[in-house]
Order: sequence, then structure tokens, then C-alpha cells
Amino acid sequence: MVNKMLKIRKELLVMILQFIVFLSSPIIAKLYGEVYGLLMVLLIIYPVSVLALSIAVSWMESKLKYLYPLYVAIIFLPIVYIFLNNSAYLYSLVFAGISAFGIMIGVISNYISKLFTKDKKEEIK
Repeated sequence: MVNKMLKIRKELLVMILQFIVFLSSPIIAKLYGEVYGLLMVLLIIYPVSVLALSIAVSWMESKLKYLYPLYVAIIFLPIVYIFLNNSAYLYSLVFAGISAFGIMIGVISNYISKLFTKDKKEEIK
């Protein structure tokens, strides 16, 4: 029971970190005063953070990781409403796709890693 709670706590930590990235990046861009700052945030910072954090979530052993693309799409919607215009709602689907791709990369790399470590354990015996 405690082990399951620790797994969920790690995923919640990554989800909170994703929310902080989504919320703080446009605030920092607006405070900096750069004209194209929000565009840079939308096209560079958000996709990189979504990809990196979805790979991190996919290495965890909980089944909650498969809902992460849905979470990314849902938490991006209020950010669009607050900081961007209505044409950016489509990006929530794009970020959900990037997150699904990142989870796929993480699951495949985790499987390959387990395959190689399994072979090395058999060689030692």
C-alpha cells in the first residue's frame, strides 16, 4: 500500500512540475517584455518540457502514466484562456500527441533496458 502511494507521489510531482512549467513560462515571457517571447514559449519550451516529463513519467511503474497525455491536454486549456488567444486551443491536442510519443519512447527504452540488464544477470549466474 505504501509502495503504491510512493509511485503515485512521484507521478504527482511530475504533474505538478508540468503545471508549473505551463504556468510560469508565459508569465516570465510577459515580464521580460519580449515581443516574440510567448511564441518561443509555445513552440520551444512547452514541447521540450512535455516530451522530457512524459519520458520521465513513462519510466515509473504505475498505470497512471497512460493518462498523462490527457492531463497535459487538460491543463493546457486554462493556460490558453489566460495567456493566449483562441487559436491556440489546437495546441492542446498537439501537446497530448507529443506526450503520447514521449511515453512511447520511454516505454520502449525501459523495455530495452530491462532486456539488456536481464541478459547480464543471466551471464553472471
